[in-house]
Amino acid sequence: MKTAVAQVVVFPVYVVALFAYLGFLDGAPSITDNIAHKAPQAFVAGCGFWPVANMFGFKL
Repeated sequence: MKTAVAQVVVFPVYVVALFAYLGFLDGAPSITDNIAHKAPQAFVAGCGFWPVANMFGFKL
């Protein structure tokens, strides 16, 4: 249950915040464009990795 909640609630917020911050640091002209182009790919990739990592982390 914790894994599903983390994947659905926390991970999308984290991905958007990460790319907003990176866009700010890079001086991107449009941070929203940076998020729109990079966040969906990162979210899909993370959906394969983070649930497994969270299951191990929550068991320890």
